[in-house]
Amino acid sequence: MFSEIQPLSVVDPLYSEASQRLRKGSQSNQSGIARDRLLFEALDGAPLAPGTETVCVYGVYRRGGSYFLQLAVTGGETRNLIAELSPTATPSAVLDALRAWLASGDPSTNILRVA
Repeated sequence: MFSEIQPLSVVDPLYSEASQRLRKGSQSNQSGIARDRLLFEALDGAPLAPGTETVCVYGVYRRGGSYFLQLAVTGGETRNLIAELSPTATPSAVLDALRAWLASGDPSTNILRVA
């Protein structure tokens, strides 16, 4: 009456490979999300000098191997900028770069690159 259905078809290997690629991408995305959260939690509200400026993080974005922070330094006046981070940049490196940026006397650039 019913013909036997083959347990495997031509589509199965393709589906399996795509499924594995999605799982791998999901795992790397999870580590990216963890780094996003670490950057946000370490930097948002961090003081740059006692009793003066603090960091306000608006967003963490990933593009390729780089991270971008949309942030502001608040205190006397609010200064908005984008920080482009290398894949190995740490929150303390970002804070050091922000302190140097503020101390430069004329922080007119709105893009800060952090190695």
